[in-house]
Amino acid sequence: INRYPLDQLAGSIDIPATSSLRPVSALELSAKSSESFNSYEKPSNVTIRDGKLPEMSSGRWTLRMKPCSIYMLEFAL
Repeated sequence: INRYPLDQLAGSIDIPATSSLRPVSALELSAKSSESFNSYEKPSNVTIRDGKLPEMSSGRWTLRMKPCSIYMLEFAL
């Protein structure tokens, strides 16, 4: 979860190198501010879309999150 409206957030997921887990899908919820919400008048203030899969870097899965966003990742064996 990145609650900051101005800054991207770098994150990493530490899964042992021997693990066979691999990312298979990602969803991203995002908005212009952390106080945004959808309403009948503005149903698209918070959007959901396919997100970018994390990349392997120095033995960790890493990703960069957009401001005011939530990422949901699915890993498979």
